[in-house]
Amino acid sequence: MKKNDSKQPNSNLEPSGYYITVDPVVNIGIALFSSKSNIPSKTYLIKPPSGKIVVWENDFYPILWNFNKTIQGIWHFNVNQIPLIMYIERPRFMQSTMGKVAASSDALVKLASIYGACCYIAKSIGYEVKPLEIMKWKGNLSKEQVNHRIYKAINKDYNNHIADAVGMGLYLKGLL
Repeated sequence: MKKNDSKQPNSNLEPSGYYITVDPVVNIGIALFSSKSNIPSKTYLIKPPSGKIVVWENDFYPILWNFNKTIQGIWHFNVNQIPLIMYIERPRFMQSTMGKVAASSDALVKLASIYGACCYIAKSIGYEVKPLEIMKWKGNLSKEQVNHRIYKAINKDYNNHIADAVGMGLYLKGLL
């Protein structure tokens, strides 16, 4: 198994109390963590209302509306844990072939739009928003490698985008 190119995760990155991690893509993955448990308290997957095929003009605002409702619900549930911190994966242009294809297809612009809107929504609710660099938490690990490490750490499987959110949380705990 290929090692993460970044330095080993450090468990003192983890805040005390509750925090959430977000994979800000069209299917937004969210994981709610407590410093008291390695397993997420709850996970969420926010899907486009139009189904599998994303029609950007029709799905962008409903996705963000559902993201807003979800994180407001988490905020109100955890009011005694203020400030609640949100770690959100910051988009990055990758020099790989897939990265160049994504950039030429406007996917990176859409990803950056979702990232920016999610950050704005979270800040407007009262979250402390902290970007998490993909190369810090994941390095060059594939989705399969991340899923394997999650399973090895907590013996659970997660869907693609939820797995990234869970992986970020486990990185903060020093377990990924």
